[in-house]
Amino acid sequence: MATLIGVGVVLPVIVCAAILIGAWWPLRPDTMIGGRQWAGAVALGLAFIPAFLAVERWPGVPPLVTWHWIAWLVPVAAAAGIADTLVRWPTPLRLLGAATLAAVCGRLLVGDWVDHAWAWRAVTAAVIAVVAVSVNAAAERRPGAAVPLSLCVAALGASVVLIGSGSAKLAQLAGAVAACLGVAVVLAWWRPAVSLSRGGAAVVAVLLPGLAISGYFPSYSEIPQWVYVLAAVAPAFTWPAAMIRLEGLRAWQAAAIRVAVAAIPVALTVTVAVLALIRRETDSAYPY
Repeated sequence: MATLIGVGVVLPVIVCAAILIGAWWPLRPDTMIGGRQWAGAVALGLAFIPAFLAVERWPGVPPLVTWHWIAWLVPVAAAAGIADTLVRWPTPLRLLGAATLAAVCGRLLVGDWVDHAWAWRAVTAAVIAVVAVSVNAAAERRPGAAVPLSLCVAALGASVVLIGSGSAKLAQLAGAVAACLGVAVVLAWWRPAVSLSRGGAAVVAVLLPGLAISGYFPSYSEIPQWVYVLAAVAPAFTWPAAMIRLEGLRAWQAAAIRVAVAAIPVALTVTVAVLALIRRETDSAYPY
């Protein structure tokens, strides 16, 4: 277990921290906004590799298990995020790229064996597209620690839901994502002008919804369908939280309020998942 945690969580955190510090440290604090946004995509994309290898071998193409497509989709999302930071594409092209990536994710992450597969593919694609646009807009509007912290909370919430579904491997991956986002929180607090917009947003938009929705298909738990969907779309709530105007408050107070607002759907999904876990444990303890 200690080895699994070391490879699956600690090593990704070290990789993520090394890349973000290396990229953001040389930047001057007063010229930070928009600087080296590719770092988020590189850090999260590379950190995901040891996190995945801690729970599974790297899959072939096509993979034997549907959710293993995430191993290939994350590098694609990271590459797209890096390209978005290096070339200022027109907004229509950026939206088209996000929609295309979301459609590909929806097609690959939902197997043909799933009931109402095309409906689930449409839902998955829509959620990933909404999360990509929302997280990017929130991170651009509110640089600093609030957005990464909100995403960290969303990842932790998804991990709890996945534990409730019985998907331990997916839960550990979500936990590793949360740990890496925690690194971004610390560094963003240290450098309040940095942002996960463009680069990091693309990777988050594939990882968190992809893990959350993938946890539903093999699940036999009592957690309702809508909980997985809400856990998947929870990162998008960073956008309405970022839109809140808070005058006369200190930076940390405004950030705390925005994180609390973004965490509302997370609190709901975690509550339902925990109650399902308690009910399952109670039923197994007192069989009829």
